[in-house]
Amino acid sequence: MLVPLIVLVVIVGIIMIIIYFTVIKPKQNLSNVGKWDPNRPIHSFNYCGNSKTIALTFDDGPDLVGTPNVLADLKALNVKATFFMSPSVNSVPTQQQCDLVKMILQQGHSVQSHSWDHTDFLQKTGQDVYNNLKTVYDWISHCSGQSPFNELSMFRPPFGSMNPEYAAFVSKLGYTLASWNVDSLDYSSNSPQQVYQNILSGFQTLGGTGSVITLMHDSHYIPGVAQGVLQQVVPYFKSQGYQFVTMPECYANCHQNVCLDPVTVWPGTWDTSGTFAASL
Repeated sequence: MLVPLIVLVVIVGIIMIIIYFTVIKPKQNLSNVGKWDPNRPIHSFNYCGNSKTIALTFDDGPDLVGTPNVLADLKALNVKATFFMSPSVNSVPTQQQCDLVKMILQQGHSVQSHSWDHTDFLQKTGQDVYNNLKTVYDWISHCSGQSPFNELSMFRPPFGSMNPEYAAFVSKLGYTLASWNVDSLDYSSNSPQQVYQNILSGFQTLGGTGSVITLMHDSHYIPGVAQGVLQQVVPYFKSQGYQFVTMPECYANCHQNVCLDPVTVWPGTWDTSGTFAASL
């Protein structure tokens, strides 16, 4: 009787550990999460260091109209980009959207997380945050045909809405928080020329030097809004000696104390080191 009892105790112990890490721990009060430690490895960035590199990023996809337009221009220009996906931003994602994930990956681009439904994470509990990130991770993994999908390592908060406590919590779930330092403002523009000028203006705000992470949106890469702007952006930055990289490649160039752009463009990064407070 003793051996079966020991086995039972071990099984119960294992079950309790699983419950703790999958159910109880995510429900912890985020206000009690440890404050950001600037001595930790970098987990929040909006800069690739002081180098001539530019990362093109597209949010809120996959979009059935805009995403194929983006892919066509990227292919024609022979550059890679990063897609921060929020598949249920408008409704339950379709199989066609799922197919776009695989197409994006097959063309050598990076796919990362932007939440499941583009809702404000600061309005969520720890359990809600965990569930949301897991849902989008599972969906991308399924669509990619790779499970687990180990390339998904970054999260961009919807609306840029984040704070140090939530950032620390998301980081503990295994994500690096990725921001931007040049906003294309494509969501409020009415021509690719206007979007292009917005990007140039943002670049000049940075002093016209250093690395660049642009913010654009799949759904706005359509005729009359942003479609075609890449045909201006890519030649311009190449003429300035810039190399186009994905966000994982950008992050690889990111070192302690140089992962925040020196101009501290909103939303910056989310830490308590005192290097950026404008978004808090």
